[in-house]
Amino acid sequence: MYSYTADAGWFVNCRSGVRMPVAQEGDNAALEAAYSNARTMAGAPMLATVLGRVEDRIPMKDLRSRPTLIVETLISIEAQGCSGPSSTAELENTYWKLMTLDDKAVETPEGAREIHFVLNQRNLQLSGFSGCNGMTGVYRLEGDKIKFTGIAGTLMACPTGMTIERQLHDMFPQVTGWKISGETLQLTNANGTPIATFESRYMR
Repeated sequence: MYSYTADAGWFVNCRSGVRMPVAQEGDNAALEAAYSNARTMAGAPMLATVLGRVEDRIPMKDLRSRPTLIVETLISIEAQGCSGPSSTAELENTYWKLMTLDDKAVETPEGAREIHFVLNQRNLQLSGFSGCNGMTGVYRLEGDKIKFTGIAGTLMACPTGMTIERQLHDMFPQVTGWKISGETLQLTNANGTPIATFESRYMR
C-alpha cells in the first residue's frame, strides 16, 4: 500500500505490515505521478506493485538509519486495498492511527506508542492515545457529519509528545465531517477541508 503525504512517499507491505519510507530515486518519480493521477483523495493509500530493494538509509531530520524502499520499476498502481477492491475500513470500532495533522506528516518515534483513536459504536465514546496521555470523549454521528465533544486526557507530563497532543485536542472541536477511502480516514472542517488523516490498523 503506497501513499504520498507532506512531500514524502510511504510503503506498507501487505504481507508483513512493515511501513517504510520510499527513496526519491530510481522509478520513484513514475510512482508519484501514477499515484497523483489515480488517487481518489489526498493521502489515500493505493495498492502499488513494484520491483525494488530495501536498504538502510538515514532520512532527513534523523540521525539513525532505517529500512527504505528503493523503487526500481513501477509495475502497477490501483485504487484498492491489500485484500482487493472491496477493502474499506469502517468508521466505528476501528483503530485509527494518526498519519497527518494540518497537512504535516506525523511520525511515531521508535519504541513509542502510536497516536490513535477508536470510536466505540456501543456507547458512542472515543478512546485513544494523543501523544502523552490517554484520550477520551464522546461523538455524535449523522451520515457523513460528525461532532466530537468532551475530548480530554489524563494529566501526566511527558518529555515528548506534548506539542502534538495539544494540536490534536485543538483539532477535534473543528471537525464537522468525515470521509473514508479504502483504509484512510479524513476528518474535515466546516469548509470541507481535510485537517487530519488517519489509517486503519488491524490487531493480530
